[in-house]
Amino acid sequence: MRVMTKPELTNTLLTNHQEFQNYLAGLNAEQLAISKNNKWNAVQQLEHICLSVQPVRLAFTLPKFLLRALFGKANRTSRTYTELILKYKVKLQAGGRASGRFIPATSNVKTINT
Repeated sequence: MRVMTKPELTNTLLTNHQEFQNYLAGLNAEQLAISKNNKWNAVQQLEHICLSVQPVRLAFTLPKFLLRALFGKANRTSRTYTELILKYKVKLQAGGRASGRFIPATSNVKTINT
């Protein structure tokens, strides 16, 4: 697989976020607040995505030379979008959790255990 161009990646992210927004729009207030089995509810998922995308959005606005000066040169080849998503899912299945500033607020959460 080839690595996406910046416009392709931007378009893919926008499409995925629009699909998620459409899904959320179909939920009522109670469904938005329900947290099953100590997992995030829909609003927390959205907040996590917003918190996680902020640094990526900033990186897209910076010139390449500045990114290289801040973070150095990559020590591996670039991953495809599909490879990145797969790695993310594997990390979650292995018990990975959000940390620090990427953790959404816990207000207005209705917990149910199923």
